[in-house]
Amino acid sequence: MTVVLRNNVKVIDSGHRTVMMAHGFGCDQNMWRFLTPFFSSDHRIVLFDYVGSGKSDPSSFTIERYRHLDGYAQDVIEVCEALDLRDLLFIGHSVSAMIGLIAAIRAPALFGQLVMVCPSPSFLNDPPDYMGGFEHEDLEELLALMDRNYIGWAHHLASAVIGTGNDETLMAELSGSFCSTDPLLAKTFARATFFADCNADPAERERQPRPLVCRQLHAGDNARQSAGGGPGPRALPAHDARHRNRRIDPQFLGPAFRSSSAVIPSFDALPGGCLVTDLNREVRFANAYLHEELGAAPGTLIGRKIESLLTPASRIFYDSYIQPMLLHEKRCNEVDITLISATGERIPAVVSVRVLHGDGEGIIWCIMRADNRNAVYQDLARARENLKIQAQELRDLSITDDLTGLPNRREFERLVNRELQASERRGYGLSIVMIDIDHFKSINDGFGHASGDETLRQFGAALRAIMRQDEVVARYGGEEFIACLVDCDGDGAAAFALRVHGAAKTVLLNAGVATWRPQSPEALPEWTRRADKALYAAKAAGRNCTRFADDGSVAP
Repeated sequence: MTVVLRNNVKVIDSGHRTVMMAHGFGCDQNMWRFLTPFFSSDHRIVLFDYVGSGKSDPSSFTIERYRHLDGYAQDVIEVCEALDLRDLLFIGHSVSAMIGLIAAIRAPALFGQLVMVCPSPSFLNDPPDYMGGFEHEDLEELLALMDRNYIGWAHHLASAVIGTGNDETLMAELSGSFCSTDPLLAKTFARATFFADCNADPAERERQPRPLVCRQLHAGDNARQSAGGGPGPRALPAHDARHRNRRIDPQFLGPAFRSSSAVIPSFDALPGGCLVTDLNREVRFANAYLHEELGAAPGTLIGRKIESLLTPASRIFYDSYIQPMLLHEKRCNEVDITLISATGERIPAVVSVRVLHGDGEGIIWCIMRADNRNAVYQDLARARENLKIQAQELRDLSITDDLTGLPNRREFERLVNRELQASERRGYGLSIVMIDIDHFKSINDGFGHASGDETLRQFGAALRAIMRQDEVVARYGGEEFIACLVDCDGDGAAAFALRVHGAAKTVLLNAGVATWRPQSPEALPEWTRRADKALYAAKAAGRNCTRFADDGSVAP
């Protein structure tokens, strides 16, 4: 498959200077549509989607490649190489700022300037020199919360990002972008984002051949909450000791709670946490159970901000999910969060939250410990991840020839059919080359099948080494191989055939070539049969040569 198809590359060719715009986590290239008009008059604009985002090809995703930002940086480099880009202006939003930096260190000749919009080299704390805002366990918890509440989290994160009162169309678009991403792919990208450490050491900087011009653009304190941005460092609200002894005000709870003087004392007998916060997020009431579970002295939770009872990841989840739910639905049921005790212990909990209406407005929280539920969930999550990995492995086995490691015939046909559609739209030709190892049976008969297998492996590796990034090669069956050359006419196919014969160090080859051109009614099966007939014609013409189906010519 070509890089252009894999990454859904779009080029707006209007100028001499090239600018590449790279989107952040949870988004796609469409996010740049409001910015591209400002560049379109004098720039050649390159847009693309990372694998797993937008309209990229999800079948190209592998956990092994994309578990780190290096895989996404390799996407950028391969797009540049496929389009023959040099000295470009790279604009990276959020995590793409760091992806662009990695790509520029690897291939500095491709990049002239980096513009980093809301960059963060690392979200992990590395005291005393660097504070990214989070400990490792905080980020693990954030990923777990995303996983448990993914659809709801994605929908309401869009509200938090766009902001209430802003364009509903943009909010719906961003929500759709979050929700449409496969959860496994999204979580893999999120993990690569949150656990990346791009604070390059001096030795790494010394290896960079020439300096790059970089600009960092921030959009305010909440920039890292933007679409594609991760959570940024956030300061905890200071604890106000004046409120420690404040007791619940019955007027605050409204007439339903004031109707019986016995109601409020009975909260302390509940086998679960009960909490009431006001609209400023201050705790107005907390029952005895909650004080005990959090290791707090009686009454000391009163007056504290609700955020001070939550872990950093749960604070983000509160802002991006629970708070928007309360604004829109007035309630939020059975949500997983993590509380933090006075001793720093993390307490998994399930909460249901509801807006109270009375003489004053507030929020009531019902909180239950969820240690057992959390343990079961962790087991289920691990089992699900293992199943996804096994499914990926099974898929890889189903499309790969296990002897040579090349795509098999089924996968070749799938990839080439996609190339046919792309070439029809873009107006370039394709050539198929069928290749046969001559007298292969004599190798098996004379030296054994193990030697025959090794011959196939070595020839498969030699073929892979001479293929361009956007070309496809596969084992077609037995001792036959097949290649699809993109934007390639007869002359290009002839040059490729010479490279193939040169790569075969110990065997003789026969090859047949057939070229497909846009607007041709010929489908893949007929096209392949023409190449196959040319292959057999090559054998009849004296062997160890290439026959061209289009004109019947023979090349050595």
